[in-house]
Order: sequence, then structure tokens, then C-alpha cells
Amino acid sequence: MNICNADSAHMPQIKSSEKCNVSHTDLKAASVKFLRAALTLKQLDSASQMGLKGKVIPLMFKLLAHPNEKVVTAALDGLSEMVKKQGIPKELLQQSLRPILLHLQRHNHLTYSLLKGIAKLLGLLSHHFN
Repeated sequence: MNICNADSAHMPQIKSSEKCNVSHTDLKAASVKFLRAALTLKQLDSASQMGLKGKVIPLMFKLLAHPNEKVVTAALDGLSEMVKKQGIPKELLQQSLRPILLHLQRHNHLTYSLLKGIAKLLGLLSHHFN
């Protein structure tokens, strides 16, 4: 989760070599895919593991505004899987949407990637709204 949350400026430098040619965004996208796979495990369905879901789902909402399309696609796939298979509790949905909607209040925080992510999110969650 730390890799998904970190900005590329705060991530350790990855040395490019012939054996390892991985960018920060590729690493972040792979981390999101890993978290998505982890959320589908039956062991995480217990009430004691709800805290982990409560951290991962808002993180995926946050990553919908990421400038890299690979990361956005991975986060959107994870959220769509959660919505279709298990659903997202109303409280967690509200908690996850609040930071994104706060960005809409301030015009200087609006970016193309944020608006694009919100458009994808509205398409995904259209059945939650009347």
C-alpha cells in the first residue's frame, strides 16, 4: 500500500539495467493489481479484516485521479470488481468519495486526469445514484 500511496519523488530511485526496466508507474500499477487480487481472497471476508478493505478501497478511489492511465485502469478494475462481487458499504463509499469531491470545490485543484477519473467513477457507480 505504501508504493501505491507514494509520489514518484518519494520513491527510491530504480536503477535502469538490461535485467530490470521498471518505471515507478509500472510498479504502482502492479501494486494496485496485487491489492485487487488480495481483496478477492476469502480470508479477507471476515469482520476482523474489514480495516484492510477500509484502507485499500479509498486508496483505489484516490488513484483514479493519477496521471498515468495504467494506474487508473488498475484502480478502476479493482473498484469495479469490488462493486460487482461484494459491493462497497455506504459508509466506506461516502468516506472514499469525500476527498475526491473536495477537489471539485477548488478550481486550482482540477486537473484533466482528476476529471477523467471522476467520469470513470460515475460510470462505475451510476447504479448507486438515482
